[in-house]
Amino acid sequence: MRDETLWARLQAVDLLNVDDLILPASRLFGGKPLSGHVKLAIIEELRRFLYLLAVSNEALVPSHFVALALHCLRPLPLTTLSQTIGQRRMLLTPTRLPAVLWEGYRRALELRAMEFGAADPEHIWPQPFSLKLQLLGWSALAAGIAFGIAARSGFATTAVSVILLLVGGFLWFTEGPWPKNLPFRKGFVAKLVP
Repeated sequence: MRDETLWARLQAVDLLNVDDLILPASRLFGGKPLSGHVKLAIIEELRRFLYLLAVSNEALVPSHFVALALHCLRPLPLTTLSQTIGQRRMLLTPTRLPAVLWEGYRRALELRAMEFGAADPEHIWPQPFSLKLQLLGWSALAAGIAFGIAARSGFATTAVSVILLLVGGFLWFTEGPWPKNLPFRKGFVAKLVP
């Protein structure tokens, strides 16, 4: 860890209480509201993300849950936070550019692994590989439907259609219909500025 003092200060700051963290029910948790221990884990990941912003001085993309936690910060903790991280304020820039979001998210995961050495909690920081599997599932389903239509028109593509539909359906079922908890459709880039 590059800055033990900063990390100790961030742990001492009362950023959010569990009750302050208002999050929508997640499909990752069966559509139920998040439990207290999951919310505590999200608040801890928020602290880690703020630490990464401060020590890296780079623009990073938070995970879906960390982004929601950032939006729950009240003005008082923001003032306390700016004093903790050296009188800098956080600039949140909304973007829909997938390449920018992808790169910032990948960099945040890389820095998190280097600084904390712990495995990323998949339920809070989903791996980009999940997105690739979901997109592959959608592609297989679309191709399976296309081959199925071709089979109805007399082409010998029934077996290919069934295989693609099975593979696509399996990926869709296991990875979810859309990467809801990955920030690649719409999100924001976070950066600390003077």
